[in-house]
Amino acid sequence: TGIAILQWYIHLWLKRALAAALASKQALEQESALRQQAEAVLLEQAALHRRLAENMTDMVVEMDTSGVMKYVSPSHLTELGLAPEALTGTYALNLLHPDDIALAQDAMQKAATSRAPNQVQVRSRHADGHYVPLEISGRALFENDQLTGFIFSSRDISARRQAEIALLESEWKFLNIIEAC
Repeated sequence: TGIAILQWYIHLWLKRALAAALASKQALEQESALRQQAEAVLLEQAALHRRLAENMTDMVVEMDTSGVMKYVSPSHLTELGLAPEALTGTYALNLLHPDDIALAQDAMQKAATSRAPNQVQVRSRHADGHYVPLEISGRALFENDQLTGFIFSSRDISARRQAEIALLESEWKFLNIIEAC
């Protein structure tokens, strides 16, 4: 009977060990399946963000609080002739026309203090040396109520500027015709 009790105990211990191992295996399989699903979602989101970044015409920049660019969208290459890799890690205000730097700094300060989106028009240097008029919209970024940086979206407004000039010239000509009569 002592051997029977020992066999019963070993059988019971093996049964419990197998049940625990089986439960552990099932938990690992479930965790693995969830991890694979999460990885698939992350890959899908990364692909979406890459498609957006690579195909948008607006130029997007994320800067730290000192104005150093942490992210530069690929559209900078097509719009300004400047590679994002060359701009990342550089001081954003260095791209602006010297007369527009104070205006941009004021806009950043307003964005930081008001916590509201802000907009400014400045001129940015193109790779070939000329300046491109840009409309920049953006806002300050906060984490735990601390300013952590800025995110801006810029677009070339050359066509709008040319239309405004043409309209002013047309109005001026019209006024001259009226005054001549």
